[in-house]
Amino acid sequence: MRYWSTVSESMLTLFLSISGGVSWIEALDPLRTISSLAAFAFIAYVFVSIFAILNVVTGVFCHRAIESAQADKEIAIMKQMEWKESQLRALKGVFIEIDDDGSETITSNELEAAMNKPALMHQMESMDISTRDLRTLFRIMDSDGSGEISFEEFIDGCMHLQGTAQSLQVEDFRREFRFLCKDIAKIGSELSQVRRQLSWSLTPKAI
Repeated sequence: MRYWSTVSESMLTLFLSISGGVSWIEALDPLRTISSLAAFAFIAYVFVSIFAILNVVTGVFCHRAIESAQADKEIAIMKQMEWKESQLRALKGVFIEIDDDGSETITSNELEAAMNKPALMHQMESMDISTRDLRTLFRIMDSDGSGEISFEEFIDGCMHLQGTAQSLQVEDFRREFRFLCKDIAKIGSELSQVRRQLSWSLTPKAI
């Protein structure tokens, strides 16, 4: 009987049926003449084997894909950290160049004078920091409104301002909004204090 005449040939047929060497349908036909149970067992073997192989192959591919994605993520994080470090070094150099008197703070006059130097202006522009409106730029970086920009304020401001000129306008609006909120909160506190004083003065005991 073809495919199943000996034990060794039967084992070879089983292997070839799941590896593509022999069509499992062709190998099934001789078994049908012997026993329907044998035919069913062979079909079950092919079914289980094929799905087991598919699961293994799928698992290997998924594992490799996950490892590759994780490696790409780690590389991206490292590149981002390296980029930030290089930006910080560059910004520190720019701050030192702008701080003409070495006071560790930048005044509006120092910023304006520095931006008249083409090298410094191009360096700021190369980091996507717009220098078109120096007054707005200074006002945004001077987050505490002291009239001077500290090193921390300069770094934080530059990091937020990297982008198009529109980001300068957005940050300026945010700054004005923060100061407005502080003023409103201060007025609210003063009104509450006045209301408490009026309430106390109108009590019978106070009268």
